[in-house]
Amino acid sequence: MGQISLFIIALVIIVVIFVLLVSRKEAGKHGTSTGEEFVGICRSAYPAARPCDIWTSWKRRAKWNKSAKSATPSRIV
Repeated sequence: MGQISLFIIALVIIVVIFVLLVSRKEAGKHGTSTGEEFVGICRSAYPAARPCDIWTSWKRRAKWNKSAKSATPSRIV
């Protein structure tokens, strides 16, 4: 369990460093600050990930699986 946690932490650190490097490069192109570019990249990435939608789809799927397992043959359509 500890190795998985360390791997996830390392992966997050690598992704953040990569995004910072990309935002620094983009800031040089556009003449803006690295912070502004970092925020812009994060804002544009958030709608693509949509963690709330992912969570609700998992909940919906789990609820459906639970109800399907407890369904009697007369309830199955």
